[in-house]
Amino acid sequence: MPKKHDVRVIGIGSHHGPDATGWLACETLQAQTTSTRVDWHLCRTPAQLPELVVDYKAVVILDAVLSDKPMGQVLTFVWPVQQEGYQSPCSSHGLSVIDALQLASALEQLPIHTYILGITTNRQQQDAAPAVKNALPQLQQELEQIHRTLFPN
Repeated sequence: MPKKHDVRVIGIGSHHGPDATGWLACETLQAQTTSTRVDWHLCRTPAQLPELVVDYKAVVILDAVLSDKPMGQVLTFVWPVQQEGYQSPCSSHGLSVIDALQLASALEQLPIHTYILGITTNRQQQDAAPAVKNALPQLQQELEQIHRTLFPN
């Protein structure tokens, strides 16, 4: 059964340290967005992704990525993504975001338009707020570009 929304934005993470980056970004963007075509969801573990992406035109995943780049930059990945290019600090969940999306793809549940917006972080980061604050303008631009691509009129 098709969903009421065309796009699902999923924040991956928890309330702790750099792992909170995806959640905080999702909550912040949701509060600033008026589009009725977007459904917002917080996800605690990548293992939940296959069931969360079914029947959407597009999925955008917001997640922290480990990087040597300055904290709060946005790295945009378009599916399919190579594991080497995307390093999430959430490896303790047992199943990575890439593994979960590969599973959804194998089950033919993954939307054709699947994006990961990775917000750069490092393991020493204790508070996700500065990274999200730095990333917010670029996250908004990326979401607007995705929206224009999906809905040109």
